[in-house]
Amino acid sequence: MMKEARKRQIVLILILSVLVLVCLIVEAGREEVKDHKTKIVQKEKEEQHEGEKKKEKRKKKKVEEDKIKQLLRAAMAAPSAGNQQPWEFYVVTAKDKLEELSQCSPYAGMLKEAPLGIVVCCQKDCRLPDYAQIDCSAAVENLLLEADFLGLGAVWLGIAPLKERMEAVGNVLDISKDLYAFSIIACGYPAEEKTQQDRYDETRVHYMD
Repeated sequence: MMKEARKRQIVLILILSVLVLVCLIVEAGREEVKDHKTKIVQKEKEEQHEGEKKKEKRKKKKVEEDKIKQLLRAAMAAPSAGNQQPWEFYVVTAKDKLEELSQCSPYAGMLKEAPLGIVVCCQKDCRLPDYAQIDCSAAVENLLLEADFLGLGAVWLGIAPLKERMEAVGNVLDISKDLYAFSIIACGYPAEEKTQQDRYDETRVHYMD
């Protein structure tokens, strides 16, 4: 009887020891998982913070002079009525002027943060004034395409034909009296890359065979 009781006692002790060991292993595993999750969360926060810093740095990065010239060269390569080329450009990098220009239109707020603004102007005394704004539109489109090619972000801000906006821009930059402001292009390095939208709409195409 004594031997049987002793055996049962030993077995019980072994079972309890195993249970304690299993509990310790499980608890250690939980702590390890918890620690791993904490490290992942911390890493994600660090990566997010680093990403935000990179975005902010890109937003503040100045557009290089050679790229500005490439933008203007592309704009001036646009077609125009009778090859009149009625455009002139004001390149604005001064922060105070960009701030003032941002007040010239309710949609120009991004100029406060942009490192570059290009004001496209039309000549008043060009040979074919009725086509001048069409010509300048072609120049702006060329500039936007070149900006995308150069890895820049650019936004077309409409000024003409609204006289209030035209006069406001003219006053900020003291534009020559023989010109009027047509549009402003806010330009800089984008905080993040976005794929171009596919806006092709087959219903708007009409074939005459």
